[in-house]
Amino acid sequence: PEDVRRALEDGGSCARGMRVESYAPGTLMEVAESIEHVGEACGVPRRGARARREFEDRLVAVREATHAAKKQRTVLLLEWLDPAYDGGHWVPGMIVAAGCV
Repeated sequence: PEDVRRALEDGGSCARGMRVESYAPGTLMEVAESIEHVGEACGVPRRGARARREFEDRLVAVREATHAAKKQRTVLLLEWLDPAYDGGHWVPGMIVAAGCV
């Protein structure tokens, strides 16, 4: 984000009035918070709050649908193949929400 800020400062008139927002969610709940923050940053806080609620409602629906399964599936989610790199940040939460381990 700092290099983007510097580029905006050096960008002349086209960059005036711009602001850099940086989010680094590490969990699904932090993703939800980021959705709301983006709405606030865009000047549409109610829309951001609504989008967050919809995201959280969908997450609850997925959890309810998948946790009824008799057997949890074991999964490996690779974000990158070469070199092999497993998914971090909120990916483990997505796996659990989907009823897997």
